[in-house]
Amino acid sequence: MAKRGIAIIAFFICSSFIIYVSSRWNALDLGSSLARLAASPGWLLFMSAGYLLSFALKAKAWQLYLRKEARLPFLESMAGLLYSLAVNHLLPVKAGDAARMAVVAANGRVPWATAVHSVVIMRVLDLLVLGAFAGTGALVLGFGSVTGIVCAIALTAAGLAFLRPLSLRIPYQAVARHLQHMDVTLRSKQGITILFLILASWLAEGAVVYGTWHALGWNFTAIQSVWLNSLTVAGQIFHITPGGIGTYETTFAAGASLLGFAGKDALRAAVAAHGFKFIFSYIAGLWAWWYMPLKWKDIRDYRQRLRIQATEEKPQ
Repeated sequence: MAKRGIAIIAFFICSSFIIYVSSRWNALDLGSSLARLAASPGWLLFMSAGYLLSFALKAKAWQLYLRKEARLPFLESMAGLLYSLAVNHLLPVKAGDAARMAVVAANGRVPWATAVHSVVIMRVLDLLVLGAFAGTGALVLGFGSVTGIVCAIALTAAGLAFLRPLSLRIPYQAVARHLQHMDVTLRSKQGITILFLILASWLAEGAVVYGTWHALGWNFTAIQSVWLNSLTVAGQIFHITPGGIGTYETTFAAGASLLGFAGKDALRAAVAAHGFKFIFSYIAGLWAWWYMPLKWKDIRDYRQRLRIQATEEKPQ
């Protein structure tokens, strides 16, 4: 029943978004933005390089974080992240993190509890960085009134993500051990490197927004690009449509409107940027599947095994 309810809500959101867009803008006009982006190979290369670099930096940060507890090769770390990206753009719920955990735990390199803990911490750090960029950018761009709201949302979301291990009923001792590992790691020089890599990764992802606007013929600064990307991604923390269809475009267009762009132009850019991310995610997912084949059944079995093992290890 829960899955059917989610599917119905997702269908309603997608349908409402399509109807709203169709009633206000010509579909051909939106399609022309995608065609114009496709006809800009230089900007597409720039966007692809920036987006790929973003995931490479995140993969390195994850690898460094796991170094004391597990030896995870860089390409396997990269595959886990790209699996997560592809799954999130295929399914109406954010199941990508489960795929990311399953990939690195499937071959036994990373213990299941360590996989869960590390992904949670990486997600928390991502959200904190996004909140910092969105809040700081709001100040720099003159949106002081929304800074507090943006930061509050990001910090609240980070706290909710941090509670995720509890939903898996991981024993308190395991949580305590991982918290200690997090504290020691992030306070070390290695922790500074990890934070730097995550900061740099979100700066690099701003290339997608920057390249989209310029490919469509508008001037857009690097600061505006990083801010708009951070705001948009933070707005997709929870979504129930593939890739956050509707949520992404709405948040992107609202942010661009604050920067002075007309709603029509903002939506065109949003559709083009999101379309690029969809295509990139599927291509990247195919590479990850080729490099480390994983079936959806394996992901479901892995999630079930997490719950069973956590229950068995829970102290009486």
